[in-house]
Amino acid sequence: MTRTGVAAFIADVTGAALSPLDAWSRFQTLTQRTQGSFTQERFLRQVYMQELREAGADQNEPGVNGLPRNGGYNRGYAAIDSLFPGKDWKGDVTIGNALFRTMAGGDIEVLTPGGGLQVAALSIDPHPGYGLVTLGYGNINIFARNNVV
Repeated sequence: MTRTGVAAFIADVTGAALSPLDAWSRFQTLTQRTQGSFTQERFLRQVYMQELREAGADQNEPGVNGLPRNGGYNRGYAAIDSLFPGKDWKGDVTIGNALFRTMAGGDIEVLTPGGGLQVAALSIDPHPGYGLVTLGYGNINIFARNNVV
């Protein structure tokens, strides 16, 4: 995320239009819970997902001597190690036939650093419209160490 990312985030959360440095100072003073959500963590998840997307772009974009740009996936691995340090993360998210839906926009985020994500039973057909669905607008961001089914 660019330096103005935190300024845009602070403007969205508080309505204050600040310089990037002033926004960073304001960000550090946010309470653990603002407007019913974990505000700092929400911003960190946004940056995290952006770093993972950019790592994929780096891997697929040729750089010097035909090697992946910027070390390929390295920035993604660095982001994972920063947000989920250590190797002791364990656990899968397994749901038979899940329906996670936003009705008027909004994002769906699922992070499973210690396993995989399964949102449909493997032995039967899922019901129409089931799964992870954003209606109107919104992003679906998934990070899983293992498979996503």
